[in-house]
Amino acid sequence: VALHRLGHFEQAFEALRVGSRFFQAQGNRPGEAFVCDNLAAMYREQGRPEEAARVWRYAQGLYDGITNPALQDVREAGLADIRAKLDQLGQAGHGA
Repeated sequence: VALHRLGHFEQAFEALRVGSRFFQAQGNRPGEAFVCDNLAAMYREQGRPEEAARVWRYAQGLYDGITNPALQDVREAGLADIRAKLDQLGQAGHGA
């Protein structure tokens, strides 16, 4: 996120992609969803709403797949946040 704020867009996108792969390899759905949320926000800021929506829908699936009862608050908050962002884009009902 800091790289993006400094104008280093390609490095920021690549750093988030690496972070996503790292969390995915660990099976850390909340971490991967968090990274995807930031990546999607960057796409939106870059004027790339379709890519933002695609990544947010992916993050939505990650949150939806959290089954650990101890993480249900994370699941519900994450889903609500992603739905609101997709609603803002007018993308809530589009495919996964």
